Amino acid sequence: MSGTAALGAGQATAGVETSGARRTAASFHGEQRAVVVLLALQFGGLLYLSAAVYRAFSLQEDFGIYYQAWWLLDHGRLDPFSSLLGIPFVASNAELTFWPLAALGRLWGGAFLLLALQDLALVATNAVTIAWVGEALRREERLNSSQQRVLRLATLSGILLDPWCYQSARYDFHLEVLIALVAVLTGQALWRGRSRLVILLTALLLLSGSSGALAVFGIGLGGLLTRKQRKLSGWLALEGVTAALVLSHLGLVGAHGALFDNQYRYLTSVHHGPVGWAAVLAGILHHPVVPLRELASKAPLVLELAIPAGLLGIVSPWGFGMVVGVLLPGLLASGSFLNPFAAFQAWPALPFVTLGSAVLFARLLQSGLPVRIRAVLLRLSLGVLGSATGVLLLSWASTTAVVVGAQARAATGAAAVLRTTTPGDEVAAWASAVGRFAGREWVYTFGTPSATLPIHSRTVVFLLPGPGVYGAGTAATASGRIAREAERLGARRIPGASPWITFVWHPGPDVTAVRLAGFRPIRAARA
Repeated sequence: MSGTAALGAGQATAGVETSGARRTAASFHGEQRAVVVLLALQFGGLLYLSAAVYRAFSLQEDFGIYYQAWWLLDHGRLDPFSSLLGIPFVASNAELTFWPLAALGRLWGGAFLLLALQDLALVATNAVTIAWVGEALRREERLNSSQQRVLRLATLSGILLDPWCYQSARYDFHLEVLIALVAVLTGQALWRGRSRLVILLTALLLLSGSSGALAVFGIGLGGLLTRKQRKLSGWLALEGVTAALVLSHLGLVGAHGALFDNQYRYLTSVHHGPVGWAAVLAGILHHPVVPLRELASKAPLVLELAIPAGLLGIVSPWGFGMVVGVLLPGLLASGSFLNPFAAFQAWPALPFVTLGSAVLFARLLQSGLPVRIRAVLLRLSLGVLGSATGVLLLSWASTTAVVVGAQARAATGAAAVLRTTTPGDEVAAWASAVGRFAGREWVYTFGTPSATLPIHSRTVVFLLPGPGVYGAGTAATASGRIAREAERLGARRIPGASPWITFVWHPGPDVTAVRLAGFRPIRAARA
């Protein structure tokens, strides 16, 4: 009888355990479904933002550079020339992976597809990050399910509220956003020990130019610090830094090396000619206070970027590796080369900071501190970080709404001008709206009134800012003067384009350029 009772009690206990396991599994699957729904909503929000930016003609020169190359590749130009940069597109940053990406233009070559692909990459990066954090937390054996759930929820909240995700979508198109997706997949594969997948993904990163090479270096450094796949991690770090140095030596970092020269010259004693990495390194070693002063001035920027990612992850092995590899070069650049407006440059590092933050918070919960102190520290830290993230998001949202709303008021006029152009027309457009006009062989940004515009086509369309265009300032006065001077040479105003100052000009066959000041044509020298 006692044996039967014991057996019954054992069966009852097993039934309770099975029931508990089922509830836990059901709860986990329910959480996964909720995450999928929230990420789908985020994707919808990003698409809505991109559509608003697209309709407002708020796409600038960076978008124009990629869209022109996209359009030229779609039209069979395998070595597209960027008229906006004045160099072949490949010489900008050697982003070779853009070639197969541009093949999608065969399906639908519209400019909006670039923005949609970027939005998809942002959400996919967030999805991989969430999955990686969840897997890492499950490996923390002393964490109970409730603690894991709190950290997963905090990670998800930070990712959904991260303003730098939305800013990366709002500001044109940049390959760094797609590089971030490949980078986080590479880091996850290295962490899991999937060497073959790491090698394949690394090749994609190295073919993505200097940003991809720096990401490879950061991943390798992170792997070394975490003691994951040390030999492979060491090779990644070596390959990444070597590729970055080779691209720099070849002048394939930032518009044929011009950006590199301008942003890092202050670290060297070179006053004329190109600046190479050797001169920069020598300058840093000779005057270490100079770069340290620059980095100290940008500490608030690092905090802004890292707060939504949990902040602590900066000092974690994965986070520190990517901060050194991806963020440090931008932070060392003079001035505001890396800033919240250009958050896309930091985006490949932020998923690794998020992972590191989750793991360090998990270690806090497993520390030797009393349980109550650990709980208070966790709640206080997550509360402060969550509040700061909310403030950053609200600040970003209010600023973006004002700017995009102001630009949208001029969108009708810009759309009217775009409808009058053909792909064979040359276009000179105001910097804040030039992106939508880049689907052609020759497009230029209207800069200073003293600039000289090359002439390649028999029809040239000008989209200049009028007094009602957001951010025009004194340029509107110069635009009106240029239009009046152009009309004396037969230029014709485009109706319905207000508040823009727009006109069409048909230069003679011997005109090779025009000086905007005084609108003076430059003619080819006769033999």
